[in-house]
Parts: sequence; C-alpha cells; structure tokens
Amino acid sequence: MNNERRERLLYYSFAAGVGILLLLNWLGIFQTIFGINTAIIITLLAGYKTFYGSMQALLEKRISADIALCVAVVAALLVGEYLAAAEAMFIVLVGEGLESYAAERTTAAIERFVEQLPRTAVVLREGGERIVPTSELHPGEIILVRSGERIPADGIIESGFSSIDESSINGEPLPQEKKPGDEVFSGTLNQNVLLKIRVTRSGSDTTLAQVAELVRQASERQSPVERTADRYAKYFLPALLLSAALTYALTRDWVRTVSVLIVACPCALILATPTAMVAAIGGLARRGILVRGADVLERAAKTDVLVFDKTGTVTEGKVTISQVLAAGVTADELISLAASAEHASGHPLARAILSEAGRRNLAPRPPENAEIIPGRGALGYVNGRRIIAGNADLLRENGVTGFESFVTDADEQGATPVLVADSGEFRGAIFLPRSPPARRAAGRRSTAASRPHRSTHLYRRPPAGRKRHCPGIENYASRGRPSARAKGRASRETAGAGAQAGHGR
Repeated sequence: MNNERRERLLYYSFAAGVGILLLLNWLGIFQTIFGINTAIIITLLAGYKTFYGSMQALLEKRISADIALCVAVVAALLVGEYLAAAEAMFIVLVGEGLESYAAERTTAAIERFVEQLPRTAVVLREGGERIVPTSELHPGEIILVRSGERIPADGIIESGFSSIDESSINGEPLPQEKKPGDEVFSGTLNQNVLLKIRVTRSGSDTTLAQVAELVRQASERQSPVERTADRYAKYFLPALLLSAALTYALTRDWVRTVSVLIVACPCALILATPTAMVAAIGGLARRGILVRGADVLERAAKTDVLVFDKTGTVTEGKVTISQVLAAGVTADELISLAASAEHASGHPLARAILSEAGRRNLAPRPPENAEIIPGRGALGYVNGRRIIAGNADLLRENGVTGFESFVTDADEQGATPVLVADSGEFRGAIFLPRSPPARRAAGRRSTAASRPHRSTHLYRRPPAGRKRHCPGIENYASRGRPSARAKGRASRETAGAGAQAGHGR
C-alpha cells in the first residue's frame, strides 16, 4: 500500500469518526466532554483545513468562496447554534472525502496507463544483447522487440515487418502494419515478428508517458466554474453580509440571521464542482478518453459542431463482419475457406472471421504449411488446394484476378475487405467495417452536437457510398490537404461552438 492510499484511508476513518460523534450529539447520547459541547469540537476538527485556507487567503489579500462558509460557521458558534455549525463543516469534510475518492479512481486510471510501459528492454550493446531498465535507454540505441512483447520506447523500425497494436495510443481497433522507417511508440504491442528499433525517446519522454502525465495534470487543473466561484467571492461575500445585516435589522433575531448565512453558503460550487470534474476525468480515462482539463469538459457542453477527422476516429474497438460476398461458392464455403487460411493468425480480422465460422457452426480445417504475411494476409494448403485470405496486393502477387469491383465496393462502404482465393481462383470477399458505430453516434447528435460534420483525407474515392451507411452526418470532405482541412474546420467552428475528434487533438 503506497503512502497516498494510506493517507486516504486515514482520512476516511477520520471522517467516519467525526460523523459518529455528530450523530451521538444529535441523538443526545454524547453531547459534552469536559464541559464543552462536542459539536464545537466537531466543528473545529472537521473544518480546520477550511479555516486555515480562509485565513491564508485573507493574509494573501484574496477572498475565496470558503470565507463565506467560515463566516457563517463562526456566527453560528457565537449564537450557540453549535450543531448547525458542526453539520455545515461535516458536509465540507464529506465533500472533500468524495473528491479524494474520485481523485483516487483517476490515479488508478493513470496507473493503468503506466502499467503498459515495459520496465526493461533488450538492447544491443558491446556486440551482444543486454537487458536494461527502460530508463537507461538512450536515443540512437538499437532495441529488440519480439512477437507478443510491448515496445519499451518510442523509435524507428530498423528491420522487420509487423502488425502493431496501437490502441493504447490512438484507440484504433485494428493493428497498424509497420515496416522499416516507420515510427512506433512505447506501450504498443508487437504482434508478429522480431523488430529492431532505433530509440528516439525513452522513459518519461515517450508518448505514452506523456499521455499519462497529461491525464494527471488535467485532473489537477481547476475548471472555470471553480475559478468563477473564487472570482465572484469578493462580490458574494459583501452581498451575503449585507443580507444578514438586513435580516437582523428587520427581525432582531440572531438565529434567523445565522440561518441566512448558513443557507447562502456556496457549498455546491465549493464541493460538487471539483468532485464532479475529477470523477468525470477519471471515468473517461478508464474508457480510453483523454481530457486535457476540466475546462475542456465545460466547453464540451456548449459544442454544436463536431468534426470527425479520419475513419478510425468513430470506432467501437472491435471488429465485426458486415457482408459476405461469395463468387462461385456459398457464403458458408467462403467463410470456411477464409477461416482455414486464417486459422493460425492472431490478427483481429482473422479472429472476426474465425468467430463468424463458429457462429455458423462451421469446422474449418487447419491448413498445412500455413504462412502469415504481416500487412497482407495468410495462406496455406487444405487437401492440396492453396487457400489465400488477404488484401488485394497479396492476391495480385499470387496471380489472382477478378476482385477489383469488390475492393471498390468495400472502399465506398468504408470497410476493409478480406479477399479469398482457392487454387488461384477468386472466391469472394468478406467486408469488415472500419467505423461500425457511426450510425448510432450520428443518431444521438441531438444530445452531443447539433450539426455533426465528418472530414477526412483518407477516402480515395467520392464518399457517396459511405454517406449512405452513416446517415445523420451532414457534410463530408475527402482527399483534402491539411491546410484545406484546417480552413474547413475553422469556417465551421466560426458558425458555432466547435470541437474536433481525431489526430489526438
């Protein structure tokens, strides 16, 4: 158990003890100790942080929202309303405990990010392999990352072709095919072959470490509502005191005057806002959504234009099959052929095909001489027949033709096609959509964004077919240069409060 968690447990125990004392006082079971009302002791114990913070603010010539609460509590003590004073400070104590609990959950989410960072790396030094802590890696060194291992540092691939699961960085459900010269990031998973990587950043300088630090800073940053509470305290406090003075002038009743002070305290802003913001940031982090700060959450409430940049932004994080288009065989036969070829592959597309074969109660035969080709597909022999399942490049390299129209249809639908061939003959295609939930996301636009837009530079063809599959998205753009996309976003955001999803922004 770390020190921070131990301190939180002590705080929760302290709050529980104070609550029990308050309950005993209210029930009349235990109201005095050494002639002092226990409610006074409870007030001082529960509110010492608030009193200290208010005094410090006054010494710094600042008026914070806590000062109004302290004025009300002191007034209650002076007129003998000890229980009311204790209740007010106990509410603050409970609120601080809730905020601490929310912060703990946020910290746990950050720790899960950090856990994805390998602690050691295999580096080539002095003509051999050495296992060293990742903190001791230096830019320019060559590290080895085997299949199934996480990459310990940011770098550039020197040798090896592999599929890299980058979902921890960008949320993409499909692994990215990487080749020599491509950039890779710490915490991502090498799925296929041994890679040699030249280190560019290590330790706290890596992308994933910076992501974790970003979430931590976001949870600590004050939101505009919190700052607004303190900003207007200098106007609120005089107004509160004036209201109390008028109440006493009209009623000559100190109890009613103190009641005005207690009721008017801005407890909602003091307690609820930071607790809600910290809890929201932590909850989003656990779902893989990173928030730069509480101020971003507040601006999101005013958003009425949402721009999605690139296809992978609106995804569920899992792969499903949308269409099975057979050519010369039945759909079940096509699925069985593809499942046989992909039998030894761990690629998400392969797993989706094998899952579909199981759903259809098919029993594909494991292939002989199976070969997995990173970035292209898989092939093998079944009963002496050569079965291929992969992309257009793989089929073209093996002399297979007749699939071009299927590739065009898949592109128009925003799907990834797995093309299947049997003994050199094209047998069909299996479509796996790249953006399955776009329809549902657009359908909820009334609560999220009144005019959702989608811009992308990844579409190679006019996106008419894609638009049919994503109703509710009003505007599309394709094949745009970065400057054109930026100009388009600016023009749309000037028409309303805008936000962009994609490219890590």
